Amino acid sequence: LLHVYQCQLVFPADPFLNGVVLSFLVVGVFLGGLGICPFADKDGRLAALAATTFLLAAGTLISAGADSFEAMTLGRLITGVGVGADERSGVERDGGGG
Repeated sequence: LLHVYQCQLVFPADPFLNGVVLSFLVVGVFLGGLGICPFADKDGRLAALAATTFLLAAGTLISAGADSFEAMTLGRLITGVGVGADERSGVERDGGGG
């Protein structure tokens, strides 16, 4: 399946570059998970969930319209931040699920 996507992308099908693009989602998840808790504490979970929805939509649109390595990497990073923030924004401080 990855080979099909590689053939459709504008940048070369380089295994290292593909690894970078895929890894930026994980980096974004880490950053989003760290950054959302203070925002959710200050502005509330509803505002945090609205922000994560915006990040997920923006990152997906950037990735879908990417015509370069940089654009695809940026889209994946933003999507990752949204995923990480979404995962953490519903969790209560005592460790229970929300």
